[in-house]
Amino acid sequence: MTAFTDILNNFVITDAYCSLSDKTEKLGDYVSPGMTPAPDPLRPFLDDIKRKINGQTNDEFSLRYEGEVFRCSKIKTVLGDFLRLRRLPTVAPDINKLGIPSSTQRVLLSSSFNSGGLIAVVGMPGQGKSTTCAATLVKRLKKFGGMCITLEDPAEIPLQGRYNNGICLQIEVSDETGYAKAIKKAMKDYPAKENLMLYVGEVRDGFAAKRMLDAANDGRLVLTTFHAKDILSGLERIIALASSEISESLAKNLLASSLRAIIFQSLENNQVRTKVLINTLSVSGYLQSGKIKQISSELDRQENLLKRGMPIEDVISANL
Repeated sequence: MTAFTDILNNFVITDAYCSLSDKTEKLGDYVSPGMTPAPDPLRPFLDDIKRKINGQTNDEFSLRYEGEVFRCSKIKTVLGDFLRLRRLPTVAPDINKLGIPSSTQRVLLSSSFNSGGLIAVVGMPGQGKSTTCAATLVKRLKKFGGMCITLEDPAEIPLQGRYNNGICLQIEVSDETGYAKAIKKAMKDYPAKENLMLYVGEVRDGFAAKRMLDAANDGRLVLTTFHAKDILSGLERIIALASSEISESLAKNLLASSLRAIIFQSLENNQVRTKVLINTLSVSGYLQSGKIKQISSELDRQENLLKRGMPIEDVISANL
């Protein structure tokens, strides 16, 4: 463990905001949680990071520094640039150590999804959605084997490698390539076997959303994240994105046929809170007809069934 890591751990730092111009220098450097001034022991390291990224032309990029990995984003203010550094895990996360409720873990790791479909983890920014997806794909590879291809911009968590009888290949998506083309390319790179997964870090446009739904309908278990305030708005967002490229009715049908589960995740006092919706005949019918709001009653009923320990297969087959 480096001195830099010790400082981050001792001060419980997850994010840093650094001034990159003379005009913003008077605001200084800040750390989060709390948006407090950067502690004195951290300042030499932040100054060194600023020197190292000098000349970086991308607004978003990843940075490896002193044994740590950061997601970096330049914030262009009216007085000059700031740099946001978000600390990322340096090893693949263990789903058993994330505090995800056991009922939600049973859904994420269900063997019923081995034949493909869509699992979407939605929530507000900074709630650990990507970490949950990463931990899920690692555990599924260990448990079921197969192959997972990840498409990320940039790659944030080190995932590439072998996990028992499974393998993960991690691919960074460039702005020139885009997610839609990357998904199309990835679909050609799988072996002819079951237990195939695709992790899509972010879906930004209708073409990519359509490709994602096609992949989920074509035998890949697709894991992805969306920004949404709850499960219903997450479903509406997926439909709206896909509908910008295809008809709304086709987008609804593709989602209804591919969705396996959608999970809303939030962090409250560093505790993971989740809401889960599994696709059933009733849910699929509501999706096809666009009656998204009526799904709320299904959420409550499914929550009770999952808490009582009903097997996922029984929840799926139950025409609630």
